[in-house]
Amino acid sequence: MEKSYEDTRNWLATRFQEKVDLAIFSTRFGDGVYPTFWGMDENGDETCLVTDFLLTD
Repeated sequence: MEKSYEDTRNWLATRFQEKVDLAIFSTRFGDGVYPTFWGMDENGDETCLVTDFLLTD
């Protein structure tokens, strides 16, 4: 994450182990706990990752 560090954010997206992708990112002022969901296609393959930052009610 040091490579992507800026004063307000940093992130890392990498393959952790075989078939395990890992995405880590800072949220600056957040508490670090946000609901995150995988989107799947009709074959059950992951197509997207969505994190809800709880910005709206």
